[in-house]
Amino acid sequence: MRKVKMVTLLGLAALLAAGCSPGTDQTPGAAPATTQGPSLAATASRVLPQPDEAQKSGYLAAVKVIDPRLAEKPDRAVSHGRDICLDLKSSRDKAVRLAAQRDEVTPAVAEKLVAAAIKHLCPSGSY
Repeated sequence: MRKVKMVTLLGLAALLAAGCSPGTDQTPGAAPATTQGPSLAATASRVLPQPDEAQKSGYLAAVKVIDPRLAEKPDRAVSHGRDICLDLKSSRDKAVRLAAQRDEVTPAVAEKLVAAAIKHLCPSGSY
């Protein structure tokens, strides 16, 4: 009886170990699969043209009026504005909701950020 329990435990341990280890169905030399896709910023750089200095300046001036705190890091503010352009491809409501979360602002402030992004950063017809 003791031998049966030991064999059962060893079999169970082997099954658990096999279930936790990576499979061999990957192509040799291939990078392991991840559950995360490319970052939104990486996607934006491939989908949206880079804004020129005039577009950046116009957007940053609008952001300063809306919430000066958000314009303290210009590169981050412009990146968030470009994220808004991508979010608009789904819907304006989604863009407002995500802008509010991303910048930790009220929906009313987020609505103004979306409007500023549309005016200064989002290429015509891109959303």
